[in-house]
Amino acid sequence: MQASDSEGARRYPVAGLGLLLERVAHSLSRDAATVLAPHDLSSLHLGLLSALSRHGPSNQSRLAGYLGVERQQMVNIVNRLQSLELVERQAVPGDRRSWSIRLTETGATRLRQAEQAGRRHDHRVFAVLDDDEQAELASFLLRLIPQGRFPDLFAAPGSDAVGHHPASTLDLHPDQEG
Repeated sequence: MQASDSEGARRYPVAGLGLLLERVAHSLSRDAATVLAPHDLSSLHLGLLSALSRHGPSNQSRLAGYLGVERQQMVNIVNRLQSLELVERQAVPGDRRSWSIRLTETGATRLRQAEQAGRRHDHRVFAVLDDDEQAELASFLLRLIPQGRFPDLFAAPGSDAVGHHPASTLDLHPDQEG
């Protein structure tokens, strides 16, 4: 049995589930910018630092794939993080055109600080959902990500491979013992 259009309109306060999700994402993105601003980082900066922390040094092309950004945008992100001394470029032996990007100690410290601020923010935002509802939401959202997109979400820490872990393995509270 399908809900009528009028029932659907009552279920979602905007024109469709996609638009509702986009509005939530937009609101969370604005909040993330506010949370990360004191750390002089954006969400993309945080994503790159996190990928380097989880998987070790990588080339810009692979990192661009992790973040879902174009090559020139990746160059700008790395340039910015390098100017803050959060990452370093290292020449790849035997390939004059390729550079490996690695996280510096300063970058690792900044990442930990920003992640702590992000966890505090997430705790406040998602406090309206209990732990089971948060896990269910994560499961639903991960199912909406097209296969192969944002592989860093699924790759095991320290691996170079793209993993395909079920959403149930997502640790919603990494700073809490369970």
